[in-house]
Amino acid sequence: MATLLDAASAPSVAPHVASGPAPAVLASLHDPAVNLAVWARTLDDRLLAELASLDLCCAQDLRLTATPDELATALPPAMAAAGWQAPALTEDMVMLARRFAGVMACTSVDLRLDLVRGDACRKFHADFVPARLVTTYLGPGTDWLPDGAADEAAARRLAAGAVGLFKGRTWPTQTPIIHRSPPIAGTGQVRVVLVINPGNAGTGC
Repeated sequence: MATLLDAASAPSVAPHVASGPAPAVLASLHDPAVNLAVWARTLDDRLLAELASLDLCCAQDLRLTATPDELATALPPAMAAAGWQAPALTEDMVMLARRFAGVMACTSVDLRLDLVRGDACRKFHADFVPARLVTTYLGPGTDWLPDGAADEAAARRLAAGAVGLFKGRTWPTQTPIIHRSPPIAGTGQVRVVLVINPGNAGTGC
């Protein structure tokens, strides 16, 4: 089983991981020695209550490419059309898109909110993008491997709510972070996962 990552243990788990309780840690991805930056945040009570009350039977996956400013206007109706009655979640997604665009200096972002009920992307891999933001709102978080790990037994897992900024294969001259979606097929679990890429980076898993 993957070991849960928290802000206190992350630096000792792997020196190539930067982790902290403030969003400024995400900019650590520009450090050549870092390929995973983790904002080890705690979700506020309003968002937690909204997530607990979501009717996931009526919700659908959502994808939107826009500038961060456009998202503030375009995302609420897109969420409603996809069956998400979730204003706190929508606000959080816009905030994360702005932070991601700031760190990556990109003019647009590709945002994806997924309902995961099976084993999509269950194999360890690195993404074919410069960097990708991933946060899991419900269900188990993303698994990742320390650099040079001999096998999957070394896997670590992000906590739900934590924001991971994952360095990908097209980030120049750097070692990408190896990770996967945790296998959940047959468990009855449902994951709600937000993925944000630079708007022109493609969607390679």
